[in-house]
Amino acid sequence: MQINALNNLNENQNKAVKHIDGPALIIAGPGSGKTRVITSRIAWLVQNNISIHQIAALTFTNKAASEMKERIFKILDSNPVKYLPNIGTFHSFCAYLLRENSELLAVDKNFLIYDNYDQISVIKRVLNDLNLDVKIYKPQMILGLISKSKSQLETVEEFGKNISTAFNKNVYEIYKNYQEKLTQSNAMDFDDLLVNAYFLLKTNINLLLSYNEKYKYLMIDEFQDTNFVQYKIARLLSNEHKNIFVVGDPDQSIYSWRNADITNILNFKTDYPNTNVIYLNQNYRSSQNIIDASQSVISENQNKYDRKIFSAQNSEGNLIVTVESYDEIEEAEKIAGEVNKIIKSTQTKLSDIAVMYRTNAQSRAFEQVFSLNQIPFQLVGGTRFYQRQEIKDLLAYIRLVLNLNDDSSFLRIINTPTRGIGKSTVDKITQNAYMNSLSCLESAKSLANDQSNNEINLSTGPSKNINMFLDILNNLQIKSENSEIDELIAEIIETTKYRDYLISNLSNPEERLENIEELISSITNFDAIDPKNKINEFLESVSLINDVDSIQDDTERLTLITLHQSKGLEYDTVFLTGLEDGTLPHILSFDNEMEMEEERRLLYVGITRAKQRLYLSRVFKRGGWGKSEVKSPSRFLYDIPDSLVVGHNVNKPDKNSPKSSFKRYSNIKNTDVKKKPEINAGEKVKHPTYGEGIVISAVNSTDDIELTIAFDQNKGIKKFLYSMSGIIKI
Repeated sequence: MQINALNNLNENQNKAVKHIDGPALIIAGPGSGKTRVITSRIAWLVQNNISIHQIAALTFTNKAASEMKERIFKILDSNPVKYLPNIGTFHSFCAYLLRENSELLAVDKNFLIYDNYDQISVIKRVLNDLNLDVKIYKPQMILGLISKSKSQLETVEEFGKNISTAFNKNVYEIYKNYQEKLTQSNAMDFDDLLVNAYFLLKTNINLLLSYNEKYKYLMIDEFQDTNFVQYKIARLLSNEHKNIFVVGDPDQSIYSWRNADITNILNFKTDYPNTNVIYLNQNYRSSQNIIDASQSVISENQNKYDRKIFSAQNSEGNLIVTVESYDEIEEAEKIAGEVNKIIKSTQTKLSDIAVMYRTNAQSRAFEQVFSLNQIPFQLVGGTRFYQRQEIKDLLAYIRLVLNLNDDSSFLRIINTPTRGIGKSTVDKITQNAYMNSLSCLESAKSLANDQSNNEINLSTGPSKNINMFLDILNNLQIKSENSEIDELIAEIIETTKYRDYLISNLSNPEERLENIEELISSITNFDAIDPKNKINEFLESVSLINDVDSIQDDTERLTLITLHQSKGLEYDTVFLTGLEDGTLPHILSFDNEMEMEEERRLLYVGITRAKQRLYLSRVFKRGGWGKSEVKSPSRFLYDIPDSLVVGHNVNKPDKNSPKSSFKRYSNIKNTDVKKKPEINAGEKVKHPTYGEGIVISAVNSTDDIELTIAFDQNKGIKKFLYSMSGIIKI
C-alpha cells in the first residue's frame, strides 16, 4: 500500500517536501532528516503526477544514492525502476550523460574511467617520458594540481597561459601529456567526467535545452560539498526552469582539499534571489548534551548560518567523557577497555561503535591493540576489494582485452605473471610509444617485430617474450567474443598460469584465490541494463566505488574511520581520538584562518555522528617521523562548557588574562595537575588497575612527571603521566 509522502514530517520538513517550483535552499543540521526530506519530496512529486524520470537527484556516494532509491520506492510501494541514471552520484550521472552523447566526444561510448591507481601510473609514465624527477614532481601532488585546475574549468591550454616559473612550465607539459595519454587510451579520470559533461552542455544549446526539458526538477544532496564545476553543471541543468532544490549544511563543509567550495552554499541566495530558505533544526540523532557540545564548538566560526539546533529526544542524555592517555598505545588500550565495558553493560552492538581520527596513520595503534584484545573491527579506507592486487591484475586483463589501447592495463600486466619482460624492455616500449605517438601495445608489437625506426632496438629474448604475450592477448580477445565473463576469467588464469604465480610469489594465496572467486561471483550477479554490454557496465560501477561504500552494516564489527569519511554516518557510541593541537586541528592549518575553520567543522562533524555516548580522547605524547612530541590539548576543547563534560577538564584561560585573546590560536598548556611528589627510579608504586610495580624511570617535565613502570604478574611495562595515573608510592 502506498504511503503518504507527508506522513510523520515536522513542520519545516513538510514545508520543504511540498516546495514545488523555483529555487529552494534547505539548511539541514546533523540528524535533521535531510535524506528523508529528499526522498519524501521525490515521492510526493510522483504522487502528484510528476514522473520520476523528470526528476534528477544527485549526491556524492553510491551508498547515499542506493538508500535514496530504496526509500523512494518503499514510500511509493512499487518495484524499483531498474535503470534510474537520474538518481545517483554526480560522477555516475555525468558518465551516463557522456555515454548517451558519445558521438560528440573525442572518445567512444565504452570509455574507461581511470581510478587513482591508473592516474598515478599514467603520471609516472609521463614523468619518465619527460625525464623529470619523481621526487620533485611527486605524482600525487601533480594529480592534485591537475584536479584543482580541472575543477576550476581550466583547460590544458588555459593552464599554459599562466606559466610564471620553470616548475609550472613542467607541470603544464605533464598535464598536456597526461591528457593525451588518457585520450589515446579511450579513458577519462573522475574530473574529466564533470568537465566534459559541463562543456558538452555549455557548447550544445539544443542538447542543454533537451536536458532542461527532460529533468524539470533538480535536487542536490550535500550541496556544501559541490565544487565549482559541479555547481556550474547544476546551474546549466536548471537554467530554463530554475527548479533547483539543494540540501546541505555549511557547518559540515570539510572537503576543500577535494576542491569543494563552501561559497556555493553561502552565496546560493545571491545567485537565486527568489530562493525559499528552510531550516531543519530538529536533531533526531543525538542527545541534547552532544548537540550543545557541537554548537559550542562550531559557534566560534565566522562562515556559517546562525541557527539553534535542538534535540528531538526528551532528555539531556549522557555527559561527554574526556579521556587522557600517555601515548597512542595507551589511548587505544583505554578505549579497548571502555568498548568491552559498554558491550558487557549495555545493549550496544560492536557495529554501533566507531573510533574516529584525523589522519589514516592514527589507525595503526587501534588495529594493533584491538587485534590483541580480540575486538573485531573493520577499517574503512583500508585496501578495498577492487584495489587488491589479484583483482586489479585480472581486471586489467579484461580491460585490455576489451580495449587494446588501455596503456595503464597493458603496463600493469605485461610482466604479470613474470614472463621475462624486464624494466629496461618496458622502458623502451614506453619511450618508443612516446616518440611515435603509439599505444603501448602498438609500440611493443612494432619493436618486437623490428618495424620501428630503429632508434630503439630489442634483443631476440625480449622480442620473443613480447610476441608470446601478444599471442596470449590475441587468443583471449578471440575467446572473449563468444564467452561469458566467468569463462574468460578462467581462461586468463589458465593461459597465463596466474594461479601458479599467486601460489609461488604472493602471500596468502588461498585468500587471494577466494577473492578471485568473489570477483567472478560479483560479475556474474551484476544486474546490467544492457546484457550485451555487461562487462563495461560492471567496470564503470567498480571505478565509481569509494571508501564509504565498502562499509558493511550487517557485520558485528567496530568501525575504525577517519573524520572525513564519517560524514553522513551515525553510531550509538563515538570515540573521537587525537584531540591535540597539531593533530586536530592539524598543524598545517595553523597559519590559515579558513583552514582552521574547516578543522573546527571537522570536529563538529565528528561530534554529531554520536547518538548516545561521546568520548573525547587526547594524549600527552604522540609519535611521528620516528620521534614523540609533547602535545597540548586541542584548542577546540576549550569551547566545550565544563557542565557537559565528565573526566579530565581542559582548563580555560582566565578571560581577564592578557593571554586570553590568543585562546584560539596559541598552544595553551593544561595546568590542571597535582603537586609533583618525589618519585625516583627503583621505587615501588601501586596503580589502581595494574597493581604493584617498580619505577624504571621518572622524568620531570614542566608540570608533571613521566613515569615508566614495570608491573608484576606479566602485566608489562607501561608509561604514565603522574597527574593522570592515580599512582601512589608504597
